[in-house]
Amino acid sequence: MEWARRRDGLFTKREFTRRYRISKASFARLVQKIHPFLARPAPLTEPAVPVELCLSMSLRWRAGAAAVDIIDMHGVGLATYYDRLLATTKAIDCVEKMSVPWF
Repeated sequence: MEWARRRDGLFTKREFTRRYRISKASFARLVQKIHPFLARPAPLTEPAVPVELCLSMSLRWRAGAAAVDIIDMHGVGLATYYDRLLATTKAIDCVEKMSVPWF
């Protein structure tokens, strides 16, 4: 999935907020905050799955979307989905202090 096309072309501000439960501006700020936690070490500075897609998958899951639909929409495999979901949740917990208990 190409994030910029989805963000800019498919949703009005209201639709975006309804699907992700945060505004586009808040989404962009959260991407900036969690990027350091999800980035790969140099020289591979960009993650295999862009941070925007990681956050999109995570927020869609929290909004009640089915995992299989999220996987299909974002074009990732099952293992990648769960790996990125966990990593993104941990990153959000670090920057927003959600206090998600880890088992």
